[in-house]
Amino acid sequence: MPICRNCHRTISKFDRDICPYCGTPNPIADNYETKDVTSFLNTTGKNQKLYRSKSRLCAALLCLFVGEFGIHSFYLGFHKRAWIELAITLLLVGGLGSVLCFLTPLSFWGYLLPFFVLWLVAMAFSIRYFTQESLTDANGVFLR
Repeated sequence: MPICRNCHRTISKFDRDICPYCGTPNPIADNYETKDVTSFLNTTGKNQKLYRSKSRLCAALLCLFVGEFGIHSFYLGFHKRAWIELAITLLLVGGLGSVLCFLTPLSFWGYLLPFFVLWLVAMAFSIRYFTQESLTDANGVFLR
């Protein structure tokens, strides 16, 4: 915005003939130039990309098929929760599965039974991804 050379108030660039405050004729200096506002803005680097939100369908399918390993939580960025889910799976299938393996006559059922139970739990959680609208990822961005 230009400044009046007499009263030093900010005036509009359309007030070239007379200052609306003090009445000075031709209040704008002849060497006045409009400043480029974009030169003051902080630009992003050329290699930076915008954040793209995660897909709700992809998270739901990951939870449905490999949710017992916490892959959907890794995808959404909840790394601590994903490691906990993976540890629970390894402990239940490895620990409880080994105990059940020695107690049942068919050894593979000892490992499949805890794995099947964890798959049912993951399937129940995947229903949440299919039905709820306001789910977010670790950055707080809504799933698309």
